[in-house]
Amino acid sequence: MHALDGDGYFSMFGHIARRLAKPALIVTLIFEVQAKWFDLMNSLIYLRNQALFTAPLGMKILLDRFNAQAGGEGDYQVIMAGTLLLVIPMIMLFAVFQKYFIPGIVVQGRKG
Repeated sequence: MHALDGDGYFSMFGHIARRLAKPALIVTLIFEVQAKWFDLMNSLIYLRNQALFTAPLGMKILLDRFNAQAGGEGDYQVIMAGTLLLVIPMIMLFAVFQKYFIPGIVVQGRKG
């Protein structure tokens, strides 16, 4: 889709500015999803039913139960497995949207 001579301001904005802003918007999306995914405080405040607990809250329960410093059994392999399960969706999200990073850098770094 290329801008034509008869395009209006909004059409030109759609063709030019939206393409330039797409990588920045995707990076913002990834950061916001990551911030909400790892948010522990809102879960601690609002959730009381264990069936509704989020992944970070479940990780806190794992740490409380299996961490030796917290009086647990010291089974760090369980803690590491929980951490891996917590991080895998973020790695997949990055892998899906990673193809937009390099074109964004190329477009922003182009001169002339």
